[in-house]
Amino acid sequence: MNLKPPVRYFRDQCLVEPFTLLPPTLNELLLWHTKQHIRGVAIELDDFPQWGLSIAALNLKLREFGEHGWQIYPPQSNGLNISRRNLLHVRDASACSAAMDPDDSWNIFPEFSTHTPQLDTADCVLCAACVRVCPQKALLLGGESLSVITNACNGCNACKAVCPADAITITPEARKAEEIVYPLHNTQCKTCSRTFLSWDEHTAQCLVCRQHGYGMR
Repeated sequence: MNLKPPVRYFRDQCLVEPFTLLPPTLNELLLWHTKQHIRGVAIELDDFPQWGLSIAALNLKLREFGEHGWQIYPPQSNGLNISRRNLLHVRDASACSAAMDPDDSWNIFPEFSTHTPQLDTADCVLCAACVRVCPQKALLLGGESLSVITNACNGCNACKAVCPADAITITPEARKAEEIVYPLHNTQCKTCSRTFLSWDEHTAQCLVCRQHGYGMR
């Protein structure tokens, strides 16, 4: 069962009460930062200490992206006790509301990548299973190269799971987006005479013939 993301309230680039006891995830906060341009939270941290930890984690991540962190502001009571307002889930009439789906946050900073797939060319057999299975098209196989589009990768690990040679490593870190190009060679198999892609132009046999002990397809 898919749970709907919680509705939160904001005003003047700031999240406001009422708040949930369960704090937002890092991905959700990143979406608030980019989609609604939220830059702070008006909250009493003594009542919601877990929110403070979430904001701290957010600010560390924003620093990696070269963005300014969020501020913590004292909440406005408007004549009603803050704790009672949250208990009764009373919202500020002047606040707007929205919900963020955390699953949409992996590519919110297109100039950065959050995960980087790397190939071990010594082990990779160029079967192209990773290219076919990648739902984000982060791996592209061309006529003379295999490219990795780092900011397209969301770290789902589908390519790593399907790789028969265990030749893929995915590094989860924020870094400048780039296209990593691995040059390939069109080579003719000396056993079956078919053309295949290889890392080394002097490779004598295609993958199928290398795997068959009698040189038969």
